[in-house]
Amino acid sequence: MLRKILVVLVLLLIVIAGASLPAIHLRDIGKAKGGATPAEVIDIVLGTIGQQASQVAAVDLDKALGAAQEAVRGAASGAASSAAQRVKGLLGK
Repeated sequence: MLRKILVVLVLLLIVIAGASLPAIHLRDIGKAKGGATPAEVIDIVLGTIGQQASQVAAVDLDKALGAAQEAVRGAASGAASSAAQRVKGLLGK
């Protein structure tokens, strides 16, 4: 049950972030055992969707963190440059 809730939450985050999942192809579910119950099929499908969603979310999170780091670097660089200019102005240089 918890796994299904987590899958739904990850999918909601992906939808909110505007990401999309790659095509998922599942074949021969239950073939090795001579069939699968509906519960087993749902578990396999949700598990696969959860794995793909987690991978997409991780990539999007990495991109967002990279953009945030660049923004912080730019802001810090601008602040340092501005502070240096003010010190030079105070010293008359």
